[in-house]
Amino acid sequence: MELDKHSRDAGDRQPHRRQQPVNAGYAPISDYISERKATLIMLDAYRDFLFQDIYEFASLVEGCVVDPLTFIELGIEDDTSLIERLLKPHKLTLLHEYIFTMIRVWQSQDYRNNPDYYMDAAPERLRQIFEEYRLPLTVFPADEAHEDSYVFYKWFQENQESFFQYWEQVTDEVFHIVFANRRFLQRFGLSLAEYLTSELSDGSEARKMIGRRICRPGRYPMWLKTAVFHRDHGRCVFCMCDLSGLISTDRRVHLDHIVPLNRGGSNDPSNFQLLCEACNLEKSDRSSRAGRLYIPWWGY
Repeated sequence: MELDKHSRDAGDRQPHRRQQPVNAGYAPISDYISERKATLIMLDAYRDFLFQDIYEFASLVEGCVVDPLTFIELGIEDDTSLIERLLKPHKLTLLHEYIFTMIRVWQSQDYRNNPDYYMDAAPERLRQIFEEYRLPLTVFPADEAHEDSYVFYKWFQENQESFFQYWEQVTDEVFHIVFANRRFLQRFGLSLAEYLTSELSDGSEARKMIGRRICRPGRYPMWLKTAVFHRDHGRCVFCMCDLSGLISTDRRVHLDHIVPLNRGGSNDPSNFQLLCEACNLEKSDRSSRAGRLYIPWWGY
C-alpha cells in the first residue's frame, strides 16, 4: 500500500529520518498466520455430514427408545464415565452413547443372523458409503460366497475397526437430527428415567453415585446454554415468547429439565429445553412435558 501524501512530503523534508518500510500499511505476517489459525479453528467447528442412510438409523433409535431395557446394552450400572454424564452435562452425551450402541448392536446382530440377505448387494454399497466417509474396507471375497454362507459376516468382522469409525460418524449425524426433536428427547428421557428407577440394582455403582435422585448441578456450562438457546431459536418452547432480548429485555431465560429430576430425569444435555419464567413456574417439577411448537419455514 502506498504511503499517503503527507508522509511522503514529511519524508522529503526530513531525509535524515528513517524511511517507512516498503510494506507499510500491511499487517505483519504474524497477523496473517493468526487469521489462518482462526479460520482453521472455525472450520474445525463444523462437521461434514453425509447423511447416508441416516433416517433409517434415526428410525431405528426411535423404535428402540420405547423399551427401557435397551439401556442395559450401555452398561450404565458400573461404568462411572456414563454415570457422570447423568450427573452433570457432558458434550459427549448419554444420547450419543445410546445412538452408537443401538446402531452397533442392531447392525452386528443383523449381519450375524442374516448374512445371506447381505451377500450380493451390501458389500458394494458399503464400499461406496465407506469411500465417501474415507474409511478403508478390505476387498469382499465374492468368489468364496457360494461356498460359505457366513463369508459376509466374516468380512464384516474383519473390518470391525472401520465399522466402529463409521458408527461413530453416523452417531454424530443422527444426534444432529434427533436433538432438534423435543418429543423424541422427552421419550428418551422418560425411558431412561424408568430404567434408572426400576432396573438399577441397589448394589450397583450407578445406584451408589446417583442415590435417591440426581441433583441439579451448581451451574450450567455456557456451551450447553448456547446450544439449547439456538436450537429453540431463542423462544420459550411453550408460549413462543421471545427470549433473545432483541424484542423485550424483561424476559428471563430458564433452562428447563424436560423430565424433572424428581421424576427420574438426568442432567444429560438431551434433557433440556428453553422456557420463559412464567411457563417454567407453571410446569414446575410436577410433570414431564416437551415443547411441541415450531415455526414453519414458510406459511401454507
